[in-house]
Amino acid sequence: MLSTEEMKQRLVRLNNLEHLHAMSRERIVGLEKENKELKQRIKELEDKNNDQHTKLEALSFQFEQIKNKLFGRKPLGITDDYGAYTNAFDEHQLCWAHPQRKLRDMAESREFGDRQKKPTLQTYRQFSQLYHVIQKKIGDNLSPYLKKKFLRVFTTIAASHTRDPVPLAKLKKSLQKNKKKYFTFLDHPDIPIDDNKAERALRHLVIKRKISFGSKTSRGAETTSILTSVILSLKWNDPDNWFKQYLALNA
Repeated sequence: MLSTEEMKQRLVRLNNLEHLHAMSRERIVGLEKENKELKQRIKELEDKNNDQHTKLEALSFQFEQIKNKLFGRKPLGITDDYGAYTNAFDEHQLCWAHPQRKLRDMAESREFGDRQKKPTLQTYRQFSQLYHVIQKKIGDNLSPYLKKKFLRVFTTIAASHTRDPVPLAKLKKSLQKNKKKYFTFLDHPDIPIDDNKAERALRHLVIKRKISFGSKTSRGAETTSILTSVILSLKWNDPDNWFKQYLALNA
């Protein structure tokens, strides 16, 4: 949700889009230069050190330095477990709705026999119950006991069993691996545990993109994103008078 000041800043940015794009191109050239220098440094490391783990650590660290230098610190994000988001945020809350939908699809699938369907259905019910309980408690001052209980139940649900079908076993492995990211909300009680609101808000934009085949240029895409963020923030804050406020921001 954008504040009034943030919306004004974005509109100023829109009015100076040509200038911003020129600056962006300069930044890209600088980044490409730094990437070339980084590749040369990595090559020197490879000649001196055959330890692959050390080389990857150095590469990752220096890439993070470049990104932080150009774009600053990364915010807290709420997303699904798509791999592109892995290092996109300083703190990352994984969406609970996505694994729940995957478990629901498995539970309703006809590909599993009765023996495999039983643990799938049981996992889906247990995960859904925990998800809904947390949704009701989110925003409250959770006691240490309740936090530990949520973590303990999650660990039990994600535990693998010999009768688990392959898709369920893979999903449980992912839950175990990303357990900490599913509970980022424990340190930030004001954030949701799913991105449902954001997905619902963007649904009409996805339909628009499908009909219009998207933006033809990067400038058009950025213009659309700026206007959308400003207008939707105004509309969520004041559904009845959002357009008047938009005109006032441009006055």
